[in-house]
Amino acid sequence: MRRTAIAALFVFAIACSKNATPTATTSPQSTPAANASASAAATTTAPSSAPGVPHCRTADLSGSVTQQGNAAGTKYDELTLTNNSSAACTLSGYPGVSLVDSSGSQIGQPASRNAVHPVTVVTLSGNGSAYSLLGFPNPGNFPAGKCSSASSVNLRVYPPGETQSLLIALQEKYCPGFSVAALSSTKG
Repeated sequence: MRRTAIAALFVFAIACSKNATPTATTSPQSTPAANASASAAATTTAPSSAPGVPHCRTADLSGSVTQQGNAAGTKYDELTLTNNSSAACTLSGYPGVSLVDSSGSQIGQPASRNAVHPVTVVTLSGNGSAYSLLGFPNPGNFPAGKCSSASSVNLRVYPPGETQSLLIALQEKYCPGFSVAALSSTKG
């Protein structure tokens, strides 16, 4: 029942979105040793591959975030990971996602997993993309001190099975309930 209600909220959020607007894009970034704790905290899933198709590497991916809509006190954005190589590759599972400040330090906790989409293997052709829904709870719905006082500068994204991250320019405040859905071949 709860899963059905959550899925309905996501469908409502996407349906209510009038114009999806890109907010930022980026390319792979090396993870500094100083951020090893953020790296360890990132939640990733070891990938499964389609027969004969290699796993996508961070170096071959770029990322972007697009605003999608709001529902039930949460703003929803779509994370897009695009294969910049000419060879097909696969992604499967949940990207590790966290908000970081200008020094690269993590703000709050990494995004929790939202099971709105089942985990599947997504094959990305050259310039193909995979999508994940991000949920950012509204800070106005929390008592003072529960959410971060400062906004992030970037979203750090670890593609599933990777230890190198992407940094995507994004300004958001961290609140409990920050979430990420499994990667999918379709938007929303």
